[in-house]
Amino acid sequence: MFKANTAFTSRISSTFLTALMAVTICLSLCARASAQVPDVQLKDRNDLTGDEVATMLGVHIWKFDVVLPANATGVTVSLQQRDKNGGSQGLTSMTGPIDRGTPTTLLVGVIPIGGDLTDAQKVRVVLIGFGINSSQTVDNPLNDMAVSHPSSAVRYPDGGFALVGGFQNGQVTTPISTEADSVIALQIIPTVPQ
Repeated sequence: MFKANTAFTSRISSTFLTALMAVTICLSLCARASAQVPDVQLKDRNDLTGDEVATMLGVHIWKFDVVLPANATGVTVSLQQRDKNGGSQGLTSMTGPIDRGTPTTLLVGVIPIGGDLTDAQKVRVVLIGFGINSSQTVDNPLNDMAVSHPSSAVRYPDGGFALVGGFQNGQVTTPISTEADSVIALQIIPTVPQ
């Protein structure tokens, strides 16, 4: 005759019962959770703006309409790193002739490589305008700094424009043209006949 091992059977029954209870509880919770989730729908859009793309990619771009003297025959545009002690270092520049038919829109880009503007080791700086362009990869002048963007370019007394400033102590103060430890600045120098 067959004799059942009651201790073994009891353990199997207990384990089976525990598993069955766990599955029942899980199904009950899942059913309640799905009943509580509101219906959400997505609608595709194709009206993404340049500013939105730039923000998503961490690119800093500016677009300017430049008014030059009527008698200008050429222009030199440079992007520089400036410090609050008056020092400057060129990042990229371009020079070209202009005439009445030359477009005067200027695009400036600072593109962090491998991070954002506060932690990337390198940046790509780009100038496009006046029918010419320039682009270079350089050491990031704002690496490890708190960054501030004025709502519009801040003019220096020498005619340059502060675009974005970095602060080593993490405290952002204004104006960036005189208070920032490092500034990416734009300089536009027209060539005019003497």
